[in-house]
Amino acid sequence: MWIDEVKDSPFARQIVEIAGKDRMREEAKRTLAKLLVSHAVKLDLDLPHDAEALLMARASEEALFGMANDMENMDSFRGFAKRHGVDLSRSAG
Repeated sequence: MWIDEVKDSPFARQIVEIAGKDRMREEAKRTLAKLLVSHAVKLDLDLPHDAEALLMARASEEALFGMANDMENMDSFRGFAKRHGVDLSRSAG
């Protein structure tokens, strides 16, 4: 079977490693986006209906991490995101 032929290939290992890192980064972003949306809901802030998806699409992991570290200063969801370099307006993206 072909899988037996490639499973020990350094190239195949590298592909698996890259795919695993990408998945971990995606999960980290999702976790941070969920945290931020949850916090905004607790504060009863006005959120776009697709806030989590917008954060996932428009914010880097680094921006989301910075936002999570600064959550105590969240007073307006869109304004907070914008202060961290993430534009959630409909015209962005």
